Amino acid sequence: MELSIEEQIGIIERQINDWRRVAFNAETAHKVHTKLESPKDRLEEFVGAMIQAEKAITFLMEMRNRLLEEVSQYHGDGQIPKLPA
Repeated sequence: MELSIEEQIGIIERQINDWRRVAFNAETAHKVHTKLESPKDRLEEFVGAMIQAEKAITFLMEMRNRLLEEVSQYHGDGQIPKLPA
């Protein structure tokens, strides 16, 4: 099944929002556990989750931008290119 460009971008943007929620959740949990004076290893888990989320967001935004860039270029055949793997 082929997805339209709009569908591809929609999926990527939903994933970006999902990862933003992960980052916010980890940041909030880190603040709470800092206040509760939780063990350092517990706090480091939340920092790791925030870093992972930021990396995922960056990658997905690059993916979206590449797709938008490809769509904006005319390839001569009148076809909109598929999302690169």
